[in-house]
Amino acid sequence: FESAPSAWLHLDEREEYEPILGSAPQPPGPLPDLAPDPQRLREALTLLGEAGARRRLGAYDVYAAELPAALRQPLETILVESEPIWAGRYGVTPIGEPAAALVVFADAESYRAFQDRSADLAGLTSSAHVAEGLVALQRGENPETALLHELSHLFARRAIGPLLPPWLGEGLAEVFADFGWAAARGIERGEWLSRFRRRDARRIELEGPLASLRLVLDAASAGHLPGLQQLVALDWDEFVRSERRALHYAQSGWFVHFLLEAQGGRHGDDFRRFLQAVAGGGTPDGEGLSAALATDWPTLEATFRAWLVAEGVRTGVRPVTTESDPQGGSVDEP
Repeated sequence: FESAPSAWLHLDEREEYEPILGSAPQPPGPLPDLAPDPQRLREALTLLGEAGARRRLGAYDVYAAELPAALRQPLETILVESEPIWAGRYGVTPIGEPAAALVVFADAESYRAFQDRSADLAGLTSSAHVAEGLVALQRGENPETALLHELSHLFARRAIGPLLPPWLGEGLAEVFADFGWAAARGIERGEWLSRFRRRDARRIELEGPLASLRLVLDAASAGHLPGLQQLVALDWDEFVRSERRALHYAQSGWFVHFLLEAQGGRHGDDFRRFLQAVAGGGTPDGEGLSAALATDWPTLEATFRAWLVAEGVRTGVRPVTTESDPQGGSVDEP
């Protein structure tokens, strides 16, 4: 075998040295899509078994043991139509062509086995992820929403860059999956949200964006909601490996939704210009965001929290003072 290369660091003079990429490297801007890593694709196909087959849906190769027409058709529609809708919503256009592939696992066990083979993803609770040129998805409840979320990450890499802070990358993905796709297809907001509310004799069960709104409102009422400046400063481990992971995702999604839609879209154009600036090499941090929005953090915080309460009333999701289930929530009937 070949010996590893060596490098020397003069500890007594280390203050005179600058890391190769700098102490705060700038995002590289949009990058082409990644093709599937051959080893990871082989691992996925092994878990799919001999029944695994490749299909071409839109611009993507899709691998699945079986893909019933009731699932294949909506997935194909998303794979064909989602990219221009995403670009129009966020004001940034992906470069190049899609190169990633989609792997659809029939059950949670095979999906989890594949996910856990990646050190960065092992142990996380999820139903889909994107890594190394592969979108991995398990069939189950709302696979279309999960696919829209993961495709948003692919589009963001090609349109803005791969080094987005987690609040921004996940916030863009959450809002696109929860609202952007439905709005672009002409589904009225109330009709769309009704799909995430289930009523029985004594209570209303909330799912999807309604459950995440309930989670954020619960945290705000209990004094546990992170400040926006704190949220946008979280790194990947703090964001994803925290006990507040579900809250971080939910708050990021509703914050991006606020920036796009609140007060008649007051911040929408400024937020899109912020995304364009980041794509051009600008810094995607809190200082850059607040400058783009031409407002200070206390004002933004107060306006955001007031809007959240209004959204809770508007959607029938009431703020409460008890902790909420991170995976969903319920509202007792009055």
